[in-house]
Amino acid sequence: MLARWLAVFGIILLPVFVQAQTRTLAVYAEDSDRLDAVATNALQVELQRVMAPAGIDIAIRGVQRSGEEFQLLVVGSFDGNCSVDRQLPLTHTISLHSAPLADTSISGGHVLPYFRVDCNRVIETLAPALRPLTVSLRNAALGRALARVMAHEIYHIVAQTVDHQESGIAKAALSMKDLTATQFDLNPASLHRMQPITGPAFPGLPKSALAAVRAR
Repeated sequence: MLARWLAVFGIILLPVFVQAQTRTLAVYAEDSDRLDAVATNALQVELQRVMAPAGIDIAIRGVQRSGEEFQLLVVGSFDGNCSVDRQLPLTHTISLHSAPLADTSISGGHVLPYFRVDCNRVIETLAPALRPLTVSLRNAALGRALARVMAHEIYHIVAQTVDHQESGIAKAALSMKDLTATQFDLNPASLHRMQPITGPAFPGLPKSALAAVRAR
């Protein structure tokens, strides 16, 4: 899947070295056009803010931009209904512990650079806070929440770990309070785990996928 994306978009993955201070990470978000423009802008601003302390410069892409160069790359998708224009759920029926807001692919002990966000579950979690707001403010809040959910999955991918932290965005479950707080960040332990290591651009990227890219 990743090889197909790389081939289609003509992306070059650059080696990551310990000496690098800032790394560029492209998030190719499938179905991102389903998000409202206000939500999309809020998502981009918040995701960049959250990832900046980890030394990661985020670029969110949904369309082809041939020839771009990135050191890291992930592919994400949005499932369910991502609109908050509709009537919101009246009750919270889903347990965050049994129904994750998002998930990341794992294969052979490696965290692969693919994640999926469940919009229905994110919106249901946010519903009590969104209900009194105008549609525009709802979309801004949704965008910030989605950014934090995505940052949680990006943490797993970049740090190459399935472990969680005791606090911050990388903790096991994110609540409505976490998703709507004025500021909510990766804790110092999370930032340390995300520091670059020597090796291929993505430690979790299967060698077969890299070989397929080179072969093209």
